[in-house]
Amino acid sequence: MAGIELRLDPAALANPDADLRYVLPDLVCARSGDTVHSDGYDYEGDAPVLAIFLVADDPPAAVALVAEVLASGPILGNDLVGKVRVTIVA
Repeated sequence: MAGIELRLDPAALANPDADLRYVLPDLVCARSGDTVHSDGYDYEGDAPVLAIFLVADDPPAAVALVAEVLASGPILGNDLVGKVRVTIVA
């Protein structure tokens, strides 16, 4: 399984609700058909930036799924398109 990191700056959000750290990965995992799993989160830097970690057998497919979830509409009052950096990590 490979890792996927979702990074977002809460200061750039209309509603910087801390529950995003649970809701966003839950949405991705639920839509994945059990092919993507949550692997925790962390806050990084002084700002801080929220990093959400996922694991998947097929990282490119998981990244596409994340893009679909982000484009599906607001999440906790936030349009996240263009506000989440998605990276496949080793």
